[in-house]
Amino acid sequence: MPAVTIVVDLPASATAKLRGEVGKAVRRAAFKVQAWAKLAAPVDTGFLRNSIKVERLGDLTAMVSVGAEYGIYVEMGYHHYITEQYIEGRPYFLPAVGLGERYLQTELNRILK
Repeated sequence: MPAVTIVVDLPASATAKLRGEVGKAVRRAAFKVQAWAKLAAPVDTGFLRNSIKVERLGDLTAMVSVGAEYGIYVEMGYHHYITEQYIEGRPYFLPAVGLGERYLQTELNRILK
């Protein structure tokens, strides 16, 4: 199951206001990763797309995961054991993570200026 955890570590001396703003940026980034992954996910029944979830793990931590057990095979590709064919991957999750990383970096730069 593909998953990514977004964590920002702030020093204990960080103000409550700063922690709040960074926490919001983390959550926004997680929801953007989810949205981008859902847009890029191939659809047959819709189960894969609907299994992409965001979970808040703490004030500065969020996780985006794919619940469909076959999600990793769609992402990375696989060797079909009966036909002996290699089925190419159709990346939907890792590109979304990359976009989310750039989004979060931009937001953190804005907040910390």
